[in-house]
Amino acid sequence: MAGAVYAGGSVVVNAGTFHGNRARGAGGAVSAGGDVVTNQITNATFTNNSAGGHGGAVRALGLLTVTGSTFRDDSAGLSGGAIAADDTITVTNSVFQDDTAGQAGGAIVSIRASVFSQGSTYRTNTAAQGGGAISAPHRVPSTDDTFTGNQTTLVFDGGAIQAGPVTTTGSRFTNNSAKRNGGAIAAVSLDDSGSVFTGNRSLSRGGAADLSQASTFTGSTFRDDSAVQGGAINAFGPLTI
Repeated sequence: MAGAVYAGGSVVVNAGTFHGNRARGAGGAVSAGGDVVTNQITNATFTNNSAGGHGGAVRALGLLTVTGSTFRDDSAGLSGGAIAADDTITVTNSVFQDDTAGQAGGAIVSIRASVFSQGSTYRTNTAAQGGGAISAPHRVPSTDDTFTGNQTTLVFDGGAIQAGPVTTTGSRFTNNSAKRNGGAIAAVSLDDSGSVFTGNRSLSRGGAADLSQASTFTGSTFRDDSAVQGGAINAFGPLTI
């Protein structure tokens, strides 16, 4: 059960503060059990919440929209240090810092869908497995986001993002690291426009990005990224730069 709030349907949080809540199961602060609903979190603050399962702060089965909110020092024994949802997660103008997951998605995991992020900051989040900040099996479009110092601690991929197709526009990736592939991003493909990759590193392939299918970079910048193979980019499919 959730640490502070459980609802069998949708949950709307407006300007709430959740600190130090605990759940042995999922959703350290909030758990929303409705699977055909849209959950909303706006101008809320979540700090130092924890769950033994998924979603250190928030666990949702349905869609989740997060706007203008802060998640700091939240932790999950499984995936999604701050947030875990089965469906698509949309994040705007929010901050995720020092969140940790025992499996994937140090800050956010979508278990079955996508994560859309815009104007948000992901700083020093940690996942034992893939996606130090974000993990999703499908799309992750990132626009004007900042990813700094996110990491995987075991031999997994994607220091900042692990996903299917990724689209980045004007985002910044700095000093992210992966113990295996994709210091910043490990993805099926990456379509980037105008993002900056600086000081990202992996212990195997793709200091900035490790990609398995056709990918495109337009006006991208790479500085001081490092890996054993492909200091900035390792791509197994066609690559356009």
